[in-house]
Amino acid sequence: MSGTTIAHVRWETSLFAGGLEGCPEPTPAVGPGWVSPRAAYQDALYGRATLVDVRPHRARSTVVHPGLEPRDVTDLDQHSGPVILVGGAGGEAATVAVALLRRGMPRVSVLSGGFAGWLAEGLPTQARV
Repeated sequence: MSGTTIAHVRWETSLFAGGLEGCPEPTPAVGPGWVSPRAAYQDALYGRATLVDVRPHRARSTVVHPGLEPRDVTDLDQHSGPVILVGGAGGEAATVAVALLRRGMPRVSVLSGGFAGWLAEGLPTQARV
């Protein structure tokens, strides 16, 4: 790969070299970001993001820990903070994320691996009562 310049590396090098000349302007994201289950847990635990369960209601017999206040996507009309969408295995979270981004919600992420990823990491859950 000699002679190949990767824009991302060039930008970081320029940033730390003391100047921004020649650096590309940041561009807005075209899709949702992805967050690992552990990072999502930490963000929700410390109030940096709100978990939003977008799985079908019939699939919600087990939920992430209720102390983290998982919400329904219909509760987001007046919400302005960062949200992390928790989906199933069908990719519905990414679809909902794109729709929310198009509606103007700027900080939307998707839980990597969905609820199954949350379970695989051994993060807290509770049966819905």
